[in-house]
Amino acid sequence: MHWSAEEYLLMGTGALFIVVLLLGRSPTVSLSRMSYVMFSAAAAVCVTAGVLLATVDDAWYPPVLWLLPVIPAVEIVILVRDALSREEDAAEAAELVAIEVGEPRVDHPVTSIPRRVAKILPQSAGRGTQHPADDAAARARAHNPHTDATVLADLAYGYPGLRAAVAGNPATPATVLDWLAESGDPVVTAAIAARGSSLSMRGRHVNPPTAV
Repeated sequence: MHWSAEEYLLMGTGALFIVVLLLGRSPTVSLSRMSYVMFSAAAAVCVTAGVLLATVDDAWYPPVLWLLPVIPAVEIVILVRDALSREEDAAEAAELVAIEVGEPRVDHPVTSIPRRVAKILPQSAGRGTQHPADDAAARARAHNPHTDATVLADLAYGYPGLRAAVAGNPATPATVLDWLAESGDPVVTAAIAARGSSLSMRGRHVNPPTAV
């Protein structure tokens, strides 16, 4: 049995596919069943071909064979990137929960706001959140359709009890609504759903059916 560089290449490619399968079993990333079957078959084919071709003298290999390891290598990079991204998201979510269970009236420094929230509050995060002087004023602003979008974002972040009102405010921007929807609060989710129902009702009144 004579091992050439091409047979070692096939064996190495099979090993890379096995690494992909191992990464796919990680709790932070997951492969679909179809992907798992395909990568398993690719690993088996590469290893088997490497062993069998090593028994053949003067076997010819196409030059494109040297590009074969790129496939599992790219998949490994993608899986590692996804794993790191999910770990980062989990850390941000934990930080957000830690902030929300604290005193809602405390102004948190910008460095303590998770990046996902900072993206939702691009204007207010730079100067620190500015809340109304009292809860009554905050409640009035949360319900006022003329309230500035930045103020509504500040209220959603600093006053968890007013998030349903902010979600129902027609002036609330879509980025804040997306963040509120991720909270999983059923009251907030219902308020966001009611917005869609209200818009559809308005559409039916504005555009009545034309008589034929």
